[in-house]
Amino acid sequence: MTNNWKKIVFGLLCLCFVSACAEFKSSGRAIGHAAKDITKSVGHGVRDTAKAVGRDTKKLMADDNGKDGQGNK
Repeated sequence: MTNNWKKIVFGLLCLCFVSACAEFKSSGRAIGHAAKDITKSVGHGVRDTAKAVGRDTKKLMADDNGKDGQGNK
């Protein structure tokens, strides 16, 4: 009888640990998705800023050289 009691307690403890793992997995997934969204928005902002700076630099260089930005005078 003592052996069965130990098995039951061990089974319940295992069940608690599995339940805790599911909670950690769920919270980890939420943190991961939030981090991905933040990284994506920062990356898109940097990309857009770099494009704008590149266009402005191209226009500035074209004005200095007397060209239209496409290499044409």
